Amino acid sequence: TDLDGFGLTLPTTCPRNTLGGRPVGMGLLAFRNTFTWARHALFAVLSGCTTIVQGCDREKVLQTVRALALFVPGCPGTTPRSEVLSWHDTGPLTYQDIGRYAIIGAPSELKVHPALSRLCATMDVDEGVLVAPVYHGLVLDQLLYG
Repeated sequence: TDLDGFGLTLPTTCPRNTLGGRPVGMGLLAFRNTFTWARHALFAVLSGCTTIVQGCDREKVLQTVRALALFVPGCPGTTPRSEVLSWHDTGPLTYQDIGRYAIIGAPSELKVHPALSRLCATMDVDEGVLVAPVYHGLVLDQLLYG
């Protein structure tokens, strides 16, 4: 559809309406209420920093990935880092993974190489730990907390 004659068109459907059979964005309130650093995680996703979500409980990781996937700009495959990998347990992460995916869900046992960890944000949903750029501002607080 054309946006007010500016020549910008948006796809009428985006294939990222669901992730794992559930609506994208589902669980956002639970994520916001569980983690005090939710604004910083959201900032990492919105700024294009690949975000790795780790935990022992696969369902909890998938719920967090679904919640954050709502904020990944673009439809999958249209721009770099526009795709979400809900679960990665098939070996170590590579530079290609970091370059392709905006959010990656993974088990806690998956160790991120130190060279790669400088390129991405990492959160552990079991321990409640986030290593990411710090957000300074009010806009994301308004978005999350109204």
